[in-house]
Amino acid sequence: TLGPNLAPNMSFELGSGGLPANWFPNPNTVPAAFAWDRSFGRTGSSSVRITTTDGNPSIPLANPGWRTAGFIPLTPGTVYEASVYTYTSDGGVGHIPAIQFYSDERFLGTLGAVIPSGIVDPNDTWVKKTYRVDIEDFPGLATATKVRLVVVQDIFATKGSTTSVYFDDVYFGEVLPSLEVLVEIKPGGYPNSVNPRSAGVVPVAVLGSEVFDVAHVDVTTPTFGPDGGFPAHDLSDQNTYADHLQDVNLDGYIDLVLHFGQEETGLAPGDTEACIRGATLGGAPIRGCDSVSIKGD
Repeated sequence: TLGPNLAPNMSFELGSGGLPANWFPNPNTVPAAFAWDRSFGRTGSSSVRITTTDGNPSIPLANPGWRTAGFIPLTPGTVYEASVYTYTSDGGVGHIPAIQFYSDERFLGTLGAVIPSGIVDPNDTWVKKTYRVDIEDFPGLATATKVRLVVVQDIFATKGSTTSVYFDDVYFGEVLPSLEVLVEIKPGGYPNSVNPRSAGVVPVAVLGSEVFDVAHVDVTTPTFGPDGGFPAHDLSDQNTYADHLQDVNLDGYIDLVLHFGQEETGLAPGDTEACIRGATLGGAPIRGCDSVSIKGD
């Protein structure tokens, strides 16, 4: 689960004087055409575009890009994700965002789009490019307090050909840690047999405890298994919800029993563990796992 989007003017809807607010073009001495397109976007009506022929195929940040005008503050010890959607109709390639780290005004380094991606984008479709970073994995960035974002073309495979890439829906924010909850697959039974080829359902209990009240679970969010199967019952209905509250392990705390279609879990022979994921009513991610035995394994 991701936290709030910290990227400014993330869909490029705001601006004036021919430029989107909080972003500016950075040509890097390479001839390029920059445009704030007010008639084409992924989710809204706007995006930004770069058209270029030349550049440095080995160093993406030496090529033309759009950069945030200001800084985005960082929280120490946090995992962040940066992403952008890119679009081309003529063979261009959009890169993952580059993240430039600063301590006060001192530049510390860049992560993300620092080497060629080696990919080829399909024409005429929006493609999401994502990069995730745990700052603690990079000692040289330990003192970083803020970042700038840059979106660039990747011309490793297109140098010498004139191509255009559109960028939209930039995201930069925290990857929220999951709250680990206790779960019991097929409460009261062992082994916890699941048959992915069966049309039946498998019950999965989220266990209440002294430190976790299942009333805090947002019942619209739970998924189960690698394919993220959804509950078979509509727990937003209060009567249905009440029917799924039980104390399955007889410890005095109410548990939430969910049922998932076995065919929709994505479990396969060889799997020995399955996990349920969701969120609390406050938006905090939750996760819990239990052992499974796959029938036919």
